Amino acid sequence: MDKIVLNMPDFSLEERLEKFSRLIADRYGLVRSYRLAYDYDKGTDDEVESLAYNLIAENDYVKDRITRLHDDKKVLQSITRDDLLVAMKRVVDVSISDYFTMNALGGLQLKSFRDWTPSMKMACCGMKQSKFGVEVKILDKMGAINTISNIMGYSEQSNTMIKVTTEYGNMSDKQLKSIIEDAECTAFIEESVSKED
Repeated sequence: MDKIVLNMPDFSLEERLEKFSRLIADRYGLVRSYRLAYDYDKGTDDEVESLAYNLIAENDYVKDRITRLHDDKKVLQSITRDDLLVAMKRVVDVSISDYFTMNALGGLQLKSFRDWTPSMKMACCGMKQSKFGVEVKILDKMGAINTISNIMGYSEQSNTMIKVTTEYGNMSDKQLKSIIEDAECTAFIEESVSKED
């Protein structure tokens, strides 16, 4: 019985195409990218350039992959420390109440997606329908605050906790309830006055 010997390449076809695409995106040039991706040391540079050009021209995966890799590099080159800080700060500023509005019956309903701000879209990490309505999950605010601290170097300088407080943080439950009742009363008076006008 004859033995069949298969010479399996080190890389699958997809891995070689991916490596070629990445090398092209990293500006290695047609000839060098093709030779490295395919471990191809035969032929002249002109012949290899022709093979590489044909691979890009005839293979949709390679064309699309190179385009996507170029786009990714443009995005990465444009990201700055300030961009990251702004993005994290926007996540911190979003409240779960931003996603809802009061309906005519006094209940909460999800705002239309057209009314979502870019910050709200960035902070939302999931939504699902529950028996009580729509559940919206937003990114962890403490995680975002810690990221901001790390980027700004606060966590490296000391191990002290950064405390975020508001003007209402030291008030008692009774004081907070009083403020809410005053706000509801003011809103009712303003509504009554606007109806009389």
